[in-house]
Amino acid sequence: MTQEAPLMADVVPELAAEMERELRASGDVELADQVAGLRMTKSCGCGDDFCASFYTVPIPKGPSAKKRVGVPLPNHLIIHVLDGEIIEVEVLFRDELRPKIREVFGDDADWRLRQEQADQS
Repeated sequence: MTQEAPLMADVVPELAAEMERELRASGDVELADQVAGLRMTKSCGCGDDFCASFYTVPIPKGPSAKKRVGVPLPNHLIIHVLDGEIIEVEVLFRDELRPKIREVFGDDADWRLRQEQADQS
């Protein structure tokens, strides 16, 4: 039985609270309202030591993917938005968060792949 990807708020509640607070403070209420429901579906996969970025939806492809907008927040966070939906959370240089986030994905960048493999065993 395949489960849903974990909620960011369950894995890194401090990051969820920070993002929601900063988005509300900057007037991005619609984005702030999405934070509680964001799921950690895939790591960015870049492999950089300082990065713990992840996608919250399947990676967008095609022409519409180029229309995404980066919303910078304090403390090395960038929220990527496509058509009003948060699709990626860039988490850079955040040593206190990186282990928790990377634990979700293990050696595989894709949470869904890990779940499918677990379901088959």
